Formats: sequence, structure tokens, C-alpha cells
Amino acid sequence: AAIPLPFTPVPMTFQTFFLLVGASSLRKFYSLQMVAWYLLLGFVGFPLFANPSAGFTYLLGPTGGYLLGFITASSLLGFFCFRNLAGQFSLFLFAHTVILLPGVLWLHQFLGGSWQETLAKGFYPFLLGDLLKSSAAFLCWFLLPKRRS
Repeated sequence: AAIPLPFTPVPMTFQTFFLLVGASSLRKFYSLQMVAWYLLLGFVGFPLFANPSAGFTYLLGPTGGYLLGFITASSLLGFFCFRNLAGQFSLFLFAHTVILLPGVLWLHQFLGGSWQETLAKGFYPFLLGDLLKSSAAFLCWFLLPKRRS
């Protein structure tokens, strides 16, 4: 489900929450496979992306950079798992940063405006939501039984 924001072409979604929980639960290459299949299915036409949209041209839109950030974030989450709580929570926050960075860079190219405009439309509005999603994902991770890999 996507929550459209009137001042930005980037909607707020729960995709990153599920990415954090899924990738940190699957570990290693399975987390990367999870995202690769998600993106591949979306690119070939399954309506998996926000609003429900699909197709390879969706990658060329304003949210394409965020979707590419999913790849790096899932890899980080799959390969690193901390035994201490602060380390794991920091990893979830860092994963959101890894998603935001290519998203903001791509959005800047897409909009063609100033960095102020880009940050106002693709970074600042998502900080609180990403903190809340990281917290919720951390709680799920904490409560899920741990597998040994």
C-alpha cells in the first residue's frame, strides 16, 4: 500500500519495513535473492511497486533509485547480523540510509531542480517514517526465532 504525499512524486510505503524484516531473517544470499525476485517480477509486469505500478520503465521514474537501493540494503542485512541490540538497530537505520542515498540521487536527476527541492521531496519527509519502520522491524527481528546460518 502506498500513501501518496501531495508535495512529492515519491509515496510513503511499507516496502522498506518488509525488506528489513525479510532480509534480516533470510540472511546471506537469500536476502539478495528475495529483492532480485521482487524487482524482476515488478519489471516484467507484476503490479508490485507503489500505486500499483510495474514494468521496466518504472525504474526510470522518480522512485527508481530507491528500488535500486533495495539491492544494497538487502545485501547488508543478509550478511550482517549483530548479536547485540544496539548493533542490529543501527544496521536497520543504516539500511534505510543505503536506500535513501541512491533514491535521492536519482530523484535529483529526475526532477532536475535544486538540491533543496530534492531533499524536501525525497529525503526529509521520509526520515520519521524510516525511523518508525526501523523500530518496528527491529521489534519483529527481536521477537522472531533466530536461525543459525
